[in-house]
Amino acid sequence: MLNVLKECSKSCYETQKINKCLYSITEYSKYNIISFRGTANKIDWAYNMDCRMSPNGFHQGLEKKYESVRIQLAFELKNTNKPFVFTGYSSGSALACLAALEHKNNTDKCVTFASPPFCSKDKSEEFMKMFPDTYRCLISGDPIQQLNETWFYHIGHYVYLSKDKMEIYNYPHETFKEKLDIDTHSIYNYLFTLQELQLPSV
Repeated sequence: MLNVLKECSKSCYETQKINKCLYSITEYSKYNIISFRGTANKIDWAYNMDCRMSPNGFHQGLEKKYESVRIQLAFELKNTNKPFVFTGYSSGSALACLAALEHKNNTDKCVTFASPPFCSKDKSEEFMKMFPDTYRCLISGDPIQQLNETWFYHIGHYVYLSKDKMEIYNYPHETFKEKLDIDTHSIYNYLFTLQELQLPSV
């Protein structure tokens, strides 16, 4: 499991660094990893600010953002023959989960980093029944973890990351309330933290 998390964090880091595209597709072992970047420009912020609940039970702005790439992504994935791992950083986490739903027959895992809560309770529970191998990674102190928690819910088993350890808490599990530090909210921090861990894969 740790190796998959490391590779997903690496893919998200590279996608965020490129910045021009909302997503990228890479091959890793037996998987195709599809990674979605986080907020990078004013257009992204406009989507973020539309924080109503959509009729489908998702953050409305992020659902619209996914719709802007949905057809192109489907075209690029239609001829692939490996199972999908969808991953995303920050607001890209919601896009990764929406893509997993769209391509549910080929989705094996979903992994998010620094994800805000972005869906209804019913949608969160439904998603976990469909994709029990879903994980949300949060570094200790990342403020994104408590954003919009009043009316939106998280998706995924809670992977708690700190300088020298990784702990996994089964869904549903409340995010730990800790002293927040905006500097922790960087995909590089997630990449570095995971790469430094030397836990056995499970």
